[in-house]
Amino acid sequence: MKITLRPDLKSMSTLRLGGTADAAYHVQDYNDLEVLGKKWPELGPRVLVMGRGSNILFQENLKDLSIVLWGKKDDPVILNESGEKIKVMVDAGMSMPGLLRWCSARGLTGLENLAGIPGRVGGAVVMNAGSYGAETADALNRLTVWTPDSGIMEIDSAGFQAGYRSLDFTDIAGPFIIIKAGFILGKDDPARVKSRIRSYYNQKKNTQPVLEKTAGCVFKNPPDSHPAGFLLEKAGFRGKGRGGVIFSDKHSNFLVNKDRGSSQAALELISEAREKILEMFGISLEMEVEVV
Repeated sequence: MKITLRPDLKSMSTLRLGGTADAAYHVQDYNDLEVLGKKWPELGPRVLVMGRGSNILFQENLKDLSIVLWGKKDDPVILNESGEKIKVMVDAGMSMPGLLRWCSARGLTGLENLAGIPGRVGGAVVMNAGSYGAETADALNRLTVWTPDSGIMEIDSAGFQAGYRSLDFTDIAGPFIIIKAGFILGKDDPARVKSRIRSYYNQKKNTQPVLEKTAGCVFKNPPDSHPAGFLLEKAGFRGKGRGGVIFSDKHSNFLVNKDRGSSQAALELISEAREKILEMFGISLEMEVEVV
């Protein structure tokens, strides 16, 4: 297991903001998990398990923070086929774009709507990432999870509950690492699967700043209301910035690190937006980006 002391958090998140953590533990295999379990009491009071960091806003002056990253990303495995249903098992460290390329080459359908989501499979599972009417949990049927107390656990669909940008476990209350994710997918012509992935990606690229330094949507869409991006645009936040950080002029619910921004500027801009939306619409926006 590789251990990095005082890792630069800017390089560990897609928003490219933040200071340093105490240490980063790069876990690559099951042997590393045994080592991590023995070291866990030494990690300190704040431990963050993360993937690519595509949904995180790190602050600058962090103390007593240890980072744990699961990096295993062997090719997915087809477990079995039953009619049109294909069960596959995927390493949580694999990137979502990589998984979609693997699926398209084999004509496996069910995840195309997630094209353009930049994170890793484990992160997509934990936050139940979704777009264009589909969520990661729609195809999810089992998980392999590790916890410091119980070690490796196999959990079927009865052991977790998916919500809007969330996944809760029935029997896990403390820290955990997603090791593998099992999906049930369908069959289709590889060319059609590839075409749908390209279409969804192009839609996203045309309407969201997917090629810029961003952490995805800042706020969750409030229930029984307009989407957060609509509210932010109406409140005048499209393209509005502070200290090198702006709300995207492509999509008002995306924060972009445009010019060597700071975490403090980002948090001030987010606070200003929440206050304005509450004042104008009486809606308290809930964060989707995780502030650490």
